[in-house]
Amino acid sequence: MVDDPDTVAGDAMVTIGIITSRAEAMVIASMLEAGGIDVWLGGENHASVEVNSMALGGHILRVPLVQFADASALILEVGLPDSALAWRGGRAAIGRFVAAWFGLQMFFVIPAAVAGLVPWLSLLFAPLEVLMLPVDPRGRNDWFLAEMR
Repeated sequence: MVDDPDTVAGDAMVTIGIITSRAEAMVIASMLEAGGIDVWLGGENHASVEVNSMALGGHILRVPLVQFADASALILEVGLPDSALAWRGGRAAIGRFVAAWFGLQMFFVIPAAVAGLVPWLSLLFAPLEVLMLPVDPRGRNDWFLAEMR
């Protein structure tokens, strides 16, 4: 959160958001720069592996204190804090993939077990195969915006 403006130097950089995706952070930084706001994007050179950048604290957007209200207004105008996030689509895709995987397992493995081609014990391992799915660890972005009056 921003400290009292009377006690912080006018050129101090304040955190306006912590973004979980490198690509999303770079797009937001570009949007702010296009709006005439100076932006410092922390962690933009992290490896493109999202897990690594999240372990390092995410991608921190900082703006000068004198432009903090303008940056907050622009972010609110675009609707970023309330927007549908990309990670929701990723979770839905993983859910559909798991459902399709179990459907195929049950379509092929159960008849194969009934026919004696596969041991019945193999049915117990089908749920464990879900643990091999890659998981996207990203969550919601954190925003620290100025209060609009």
